[in-house]
Amino acid sequence: MKLKVFLKYLALVCLIYSGNGWSQSSEIENPQKLYLVLNGVSKHFNVDSKYDNAPLNEKNWGLGIEYQFPHKASDSLRWMVNLGQFHDSFNTNAFYAGGAGLYDLYRKNYWYVQTGIQLAFFNSPSYNGGTPFVAPLPIISLGTDAVAANITIIPRLNQIMDAGVVFMQFKVKMN
Repeated sequence: MKLKVFLKYLALVCLIYSGNGWSQSSEIENPQKLYLVLNGVSKHFNVDSKYDNAPLNEKNWGLGIEYQFPHKASDSLRWMVNLGQFHDSFNTNAFYAGGAGLYDLYRKNYWYVQTGIQLAFFNSPSYNGGTPFVAPLPIISLGTDAVAANITIIPRLNQIMDAGVVFMQFKVKMN
């Protein structure tokens, strides 16, 4: 995926965000949220032995955005979409886009812990022979509405990935 395509997706998300009519509804108590995402750090596990002498990159810096749809305070399932770019385990540019339903495990005084399944589209020349793929991935989000962290667990998939990865992103609310 080229930078132009990434920027088109970014523009689409910004267009969705700008249509703030959703937050005007009397049923909606919590308006949409837009986050700047800093990608992240990772820890590899169950690594193929061919990488024993070639350590994988675990500082996967890059940027992304996350959009959380408006919801009622009583809703325990929150929906979000995201997209971004980062340097993958082999220091090549990787792109992702996806969405998730996040279930509130804990929410009290500004703090929350959520878990769910993210359906992620992933593209990198380093994985799956450079062919983009889609995978359902477990995700945990914890923090406050202003600042939080997302932790995604990517299992080892023999044909696609030679290692399992725990990937962490940090996000800051922009609106």
